Order: sequence, then structure tokens, then C-alpha cells
Amino acid sequence: MQIQAIQLEPYLEKHTPQFVLLYGNDPFLIEHSRTTLLQHYADKDISEKEVITFENKNNALSTLHACVQSPSLFATQRVIICLMSGAAFTKDEKNKFAEALRMMPPSDTLIFVTEKVTKAQQKDTWYQYFSNKGVVVSHWPLAAKAYQTWLGAQAHGLGIRLNNDAIQTLAQYTQGNVLAGRQMLEQLVLLNKPTLETSDILEGLSYQNKYEMRDLYFAILEANINLVTQIMAHFKSSHHPLPLILWGLHQLVQQACSQYNLQLIQTAVLPRDMIFQRLMQQKMSQISQPHCQYLLKQLAHIDKLFKTHGIAQTWHETLSFCLNFLTLQKNVLIEND
Repeated sequence: MQIQAIQLEPYLEKHTPQFVLLYGNDPFLIEHSRTTLLQHYADKDISEKEVITFENKNNALSTLHACVQSPSLFATQRVIICLMSGAAFTKDEKNKFAEALRMMPPSDTLIFVTEKVTKAQQKDTWYQYFSNKGVVVSHWPLAAKAYQTWLGAQAHGLGIRLNNDAIQTLAQYTQGNVLAGRQMLEQLVLLNKPTLETSDILEGLSYQNKYEMRDLYFAILEANINLVTQIMAHFKSSHHPLPLILWGLHQLVQQACSQYNLQLIQTAVLPRDMIFQRLMQQKMSQISQPHCQYLLKQLAHIDKLFKTHGIAQTWHETLSFCLNFLTLQKNVLIEND
């Protein structure tokens, strides 16, 4: 079966798939689906997790083979999560992956996460296995109306109701970022009101709005180490949605890399005023192509850390990334601890 991300929760009300393929160009929507799936499996008493990253696909496939042939020592059922980015499988790797899927016992559940599935790959045996014996979930950025509908549904699931103006305000603040939207809704639950209006949304955001992403952008571009550290400390203490911060940094790096045709997945949505654009043009030209590649590598590392270890482990790495970014203008790299 093939469905869209916004159809996953209704699908899980009636099904518990053994094989799940998550793909698309919205990593935060994918992360929301992965979190939703893990909660669903936990409700079914499937709580043990095995995470395999496909940075080296041959090693990862060997690990997957060994995993499916070795029953868990701690649980009768487990979830195996495979994270793959980069190039597609070779012919031999396709066959090896398909074989691992056929060998997987009913006690194992597989969540396979990747960025892109081409039309040619949809004809491969491994893809057909997910489509025929499980579910394939595509993830594309939600249009404005669909995102507002999604926010309303998420709020309903949390036991609160947003009027139309409140939904529009929240949608504008979170910029279509589903994880940021979900985190904001969870914080708004603490207001303990069954129906939230625009004033309630603004009240919930008032403390967080001492600094905005725009302030972080300027602090990085102006190489203001103290201000970057202060802004990040405020974001952390005010529970500013970390996915929204990471998304903004993705956008900033994408514009820096665009001069070398090194593209990230997201479309950049940065401030459009002349002051910011002039500063961007001046500072980005100082960042070399190797530095851009370094930034991309660091973002990939933070993305993986966020997906495997969650928010608590990611704040320090995100601050280190910001400091690395601003010091690139001086051709200095601060290595992560």
C-alpha cells in the first residue's frame, strides 16, 4: 500500500504493518512519521529498537542480515530502523536487501527511511516488498491549507481546539515545519484551555519571541560569538522548537552553498529585506567550497544525532555548528568535542 504522510495516523488506527518505507524531501515530516510509528509499536508492546545507518551500505546490509538471523535476547518483538541517504543501491545491494526482507521473521518490524525513491527503484524487488507486504509513506512539504488542517487535527488529538485565526498564526510562526508545530501545540496544552484563540497563541509565544531565527542569522553572519551563545541559551531555556532551529540553519547553509551548486533539500525561506540580503551576499562570498562541504557534513551529523538520540543530545552539537559557521568567515574551524 502507498499513502501520504498525513494519512499515516488514520492508517495505523486499523493496521500494524511489519514493513514500512518512509521517503521524501521533508526530513522533519519523516521524523514525525517515525515518532508516530514508534509510539504505535510501543502501544503494541514492541519497544526494543535496533538502529542501522547506511553510510556504508555493504556493512549496513551485512548488519541487517545478521540482525534478522539473530533473535532478540530481551524481547519477543523488536523494531529495526534503517537510515539511508546518498546514492541508490547497486544491483548486488538490491538483491542483498531483498533477501534480508524475505528472511525477516514475523517478530521483527522494519522501518526503512531514505530521501528519494525513483520510478526505476519502484520496480525493484525490495520496493515491491514494502508496497505489497507493508506500507510506503511519501513525505512532501505540506501546502499552506494542508498544513493548517494538519495542525487542527494534531490539536484535536491533544484535547485542544484552535479557532481559524489561531491556526493561521501558529502556521505562520512555525513556517510549515510539522515537528515545530507539534512541539508548539504540546506547549500550548499547558495553558489548560479547551479552545485557543490568537491571543493565547501569542501569549504562549511571548517569551520565546525575545529572539527570533532572524536574530540568530544576523549573529552568525556578523560573527558575534557572544550573541550566538546567548540566543541559543535562550532558545534552549524557553523550549524553542529545536526542529525549527535546525530547519532555519539548513536554509542558511543552502544559500551559502548555492554559489557552488551544492543544494540541500529544503527551499530557502530567509528574510527578504535589503539589509539582510546585502549582509548575506557579503559574508557568503567569504565561505569557500570546502567550507560549504564541511557545513553540509556537520548538518548531516546533527540530523542523524537528532533522529537517533532526540533533542536532549542535540543542543550542544547545534551550538557548536553555529559557532563553526560564524568562524568560517575567519577560516577557522572549531572542531566538535
